[in-house]
Amino acid sequence: MDSRSPLAFLHQNNHLNTFPRLVNPKSSPRSSPTPSSQTTTTLRPAVPIKLPPITKRKASFNEDNEDEDSIMSTSPQPPHRTIKRPRQTTIQQKRPLPINRILDNLEKAALVTLLSTLVARHPDLTQEIQNLAPKLTPQSALTAITKLENTFHSSFPYGGDKTGEYAYSRIHVAYNTLLSAITDYTTYFLPPPPPAISAPELLSFLDSITHLLHRIPLFSNPIHNIARETAFAEITSAWEVGVRYFLETNGSFAFTLGGWMERLEGHARKEPVLRRIVEDLRQQVSWARNS
Repeated sequence: MDSRSPLAFLHQNNHLNTFPRLVNPKSSPRSSPTPSSQTTTTLRPAVPIKLPPITKRKASFNEDNEDEDSIMSTSPQPPHRTIKRPRQTTIQQKRPLPINRILDNLEKAALVTLLSTLVARHPDLTQEIQNLAPKLTPQSALTAITKLENTFHSSFPYGGDKTGEYAYSRIHVAYNTLLSAITDYTTYFLPPPPPAISAPELLSFLDSITHLLHRIPLFSNPIHNIARETAFAEITSAWEVGVRYFLETNGSFAFTLGGWMERLEGHARKEPVLRRIVEDLRQQVSWARNS
């Protein structure tokens, strides 16, 4: 073999050929294989395939989850609502009853008695109560007096003599209460009356009170009639002051035009003590005297 041919070079450097010989170079592809001509194939041991560690995949899975969380965190979320639950409290100790609950259980008479006793013990509270209480008007005063009058008349016994001692013993408490209220309210509205009360309103109040006094019956015992006579004397004085105030503020023409002279004359016919006011008015109003 020529040393310059490629085959001679390969034969000489056989150690450089690292690939296994699967086919005998002397055998022809077309020749049938024989047992002597077959070449034993040399198999190399299998090289283990190195798989990527599981932790790598796990890390990748965590990264995917983090990406999904970041996407969800950037998406609009509904506002978080805090559900307020009622506090469960238990009464552990006894407490005194609030004052408003105590007053809720009082009737009007008991409440009046309570306040009256409180003012009697602490007189400095009088002015404060007067400032806090609703303003009194002639109509509200007449409403209170009318209730007392109804109580007075309902105190009389059924049947029998209503002017006798037994009847008086049944009504004397309501009787004195009614006359005391008339005196208190009348003196309160005397001139100068409260700013919101006009002179005609004052005379209307006196007219209603006088009609009420006419409805009080006379008793057989003259002593029991003293309170009634005292009430008429007081209302007569109130008429004198009220009429004078009316004439000063509204004039005699408004007094006569309002029919106050005729009202006084009607009261004087029932109770002679009022006749004195009518005579005085006729002297003050000359044109009324000549009518």
